[in-house]
Amino acid sequence: MIAAIGAVLVLWAAGLLPAVALTTDAARGLAVAPLVGGLLATVAGLASVASGAPPVPCFAAIVVIAGATAWRRVRRRGTSLRPGRLVAGHPWWLMVGVGVVLALPLTVVARAGIDWDAQSIWSHKATWFAEGGSRAREAFGAPQSAFSHPDYPPLLPAAAGVVSATTGRPDIDTSHQAVTAALVWSALAVLTLEIMAVGRRGARSWPLVACLTSLAACSFGALRLANGEADALWSIAAVAAGLGLLRRRDSPADLVVPALACLVAMLTKNEGLATGTVIVVGAVAVQWRHRARWWLLALPVASAGAALLMRSWAADPEPVLRFAHETVRERAGRAVEAVWHVLDDVAAPALVASALVLAVPGLRRRWRSAVGAVVACWGVVVASLLPLIWTYARGPHEIRWWLATSVDRTTIAAYVALVVIIGVVAGAGLESPGPPAPEAASEVV
Repeated sequence: MIAAIGAVLVLWAAGLLPAVALTTDAARGLAVAPLVGGLLATVAGLASVASGAPPVPCFAAIVVIAGATAWRRVRRRGTSLRPGRLVAGHPWWLMVGVGVVLALPLTVVARAGIDWDAQSIWSHKATWFAEGGSRAREAFGAPQSAFSHPDYPPLLPAAAGVVSATTGRPDIDTSHQAVTAALVWSALAVLTLEIMAVGRRGARSWPLVACLTSLAACSFGALRLANGEADALWSIAAVAAGLGLLRRRDSPADLVVPALACLVAMLTKNEGLATGTVIVVGAVAVQWRHRARWWLLALPVASAGAALLMRSWAADPEPVLRFAHETVRERAGRAVEAVWHVLDDVAAPALVASALVLAVPGLRRRWRSAVGAVVACWGVVVASLLPLIWTYARGPHEIRWWLATSVDRTTIAAYVALVVIIGVVAGAGLESPGPPAPEAASEVV
């Protein structure tokens, strides 16, 4: 328990001041701080392995540099460090209540053990980042380490390992689960804030709608969260990113928080990298003339750079038998069938809700705040499922076994996006008629 609390506090403290500087609001910064702390720990982990230096000094130096830069920005802008009013004009104490409720699903982590995949892939690599330096490089490149997929994106093992080394607690599994829980909570908080931003400013129904929607979205990935895997994290972060980036926003500052969520998704898993890249390209391509969005292209570039760095350290992957008798078309068909079987319970009501908003003129005018969010969420569904189907169709594993062991977790992002569609349509229906908030404009970017 002490190791878990220490890990969460280190992660939060490291990211708090930079998060406040980026969001220009103390209350919103509290929600985003774990994600920022995780990103800083990831940079420190990569720097440690690349340079041969111990991880703790690298982390301390990066936190000090980021904190000093953030402090100068806070002082220059005159940002208040006192909690103010948050998204859609709701008071900070209401947001604290929402944050407490969002933490309830994460209590399963305290009672659950870490499973084999999470331990062999994520927690095991966290021990390498905790050691850092040349010993970590040797571990990454050892042939016997190939089973741990050392070439996977670095965020979760790097954050857990660096934080564990900082706290001085050797229980890597506990630190890994605590860091995962803190990051998922932060991603859920960002998702909730983005759902609230869909509604009219000050509409009282939206905090409840957003909170219930996020809880429902989290329920599908609760098992994956409890056993220490990374799928729930990247999926929730990707949906929050898509909901924030694929809608028209008044100010470039409105893009910062969803951009952070997108970066987290891309640095967590290969599926997140593919989905996040599609989201960023979509956000930039649709409004190419608006140069304020061009900086988003740096997100997939940085994530791809981190992925290439991990691949350069990793041992050659274990050879996998290619099943030549399965055609690409057959494999793709089985993948589509399996994906639909997982998602059909939520896809049907999401399709009905989308049809109401997009196809019925009267409802479209009445619920115009939901139109952009619905289209954005369908964009996330497409961005997550197209690379997934392609991977299943072109991959080396026997397709029936592969789908049976993975499709329930690789479709979490699409599931979450479909739940959000239902939630935002319900929120628009409960909202009293009136003009939408400027930040909730219904047009897609």
